[in-house]
Amino acid sequence: MHYLCVIVATVIATTVLAEDRGKVHLQSGVSLMLSTASKHLDAGFGVCGHFCVAIPVGPQVALLFRSSGTWHFANTKAYRMSKGSFSCLAVEESILLSFTSPVVRPYFGGGAGYYILNHDIDKTLESILNALGLYVQEDLSNVFGGHIRGGLAVHVGSHVALAFDARYMFIRPALDVRVADIVTFDTYYQREYINLSGLMLSAGITLIFGGS
Repeated sequence: MHYLCVIVATVIATTVLAEDRGKVHLQSGVSLMLSTASKHLDAGFGVCGHFCVAIPVGPQVALLFRSSGTWHFANTKAYRMSKGSFSCLAVEESILLSFTSPVVRPYFGGGAGYYILNHDIDKTLESILNALGLYVQEDLSNVFGGHIRGGLAVHVGSHVALAFDARYMFIRPALDVRVADIVTFDTYYQREYINLSGLMLSAGITLIFGGS
């Protein structure tokens, strides 16, 4: 049904922030991602990053335009998909409202994204199926989706902030399954839509360059 991805990261980020004081900040880092999932996916790993521009819209309030990318890998469970490998490259655009207090800066909002999905059947399973005279191919379609997100940036110094982000994605790709009999050449084809919507949680360290 839904899957939960938990990212424990040193955030890969390049961020330009124009704060309410008019200062411009550049942020960058590097990330590792650990993920867990239910029903469709086993635990996995990946990398993530973002680029963000903040425009002040009031006292201690800014509008954030955020571009982000997440690339993670996992193994599939034998539920709707056969056992094998899975990867997802997510490219997302978000509009967020941020409260620019000196230390803790919460934000929330949402946006849309494009998800590039790939699934390959386990080689051992594929060999067994071939030995039984069957050729099986499963493909996940790339898909547009939406998301809502919120988080906190906790400044622990003039050039360091702890970043915590929660994002719920709404995606429902098509799974195309083709089964062919190697002997008779009979072919069976089926398409179904599977719900890969889920929550992603991230935690990391952001380095800030510029400003004070």
